[in-house]
Parts: sequence; C-alpha cells; structure tokens
Amino acid sequence: MRMRRKIIYGVGIFFAIWAVLIGVISFLEWRDNTKFERNMTKIDKMVEDREKELANLPDSV
Repeated sequence: MRMRRKIIYGVGIFFAIWAVLIGVISFLEWRDNTKFERNMTKIDKMVEDREKELANLPDSV
C-alpha cells in the first residue's frame, strides 16, 4: 500500500511539473508573438508615413 501511494504521488508530481512547464513555455511564446506584432505595427506605421511623405513630393526633381 505504501509503495502504491508513492507511485501515485510520483506520477501526480510528474504531471504537475509537466503542466507547469507547458504553461510557462506557452506564455513565453505568446509574449514573444505579441512583441513581434507590436513591432510590426510600428514598422507598418513608419512605412505608411514614409509613403505619404513621398507622395507629397513634387514630381519634377
């Protein structure tokens, strides 16, 4: 009975650690993706501003 309890606790602890690791990894990936999206929106805005500046330039150089 004692050995059976140790095995059950061991398996439970194993799955608990596994779940925490998956959660941490998922959170880190989500955070990196949101940073990437934020940077892409900044770059898109910079490109749009540059295109507007170029559109306002006179045609003759």
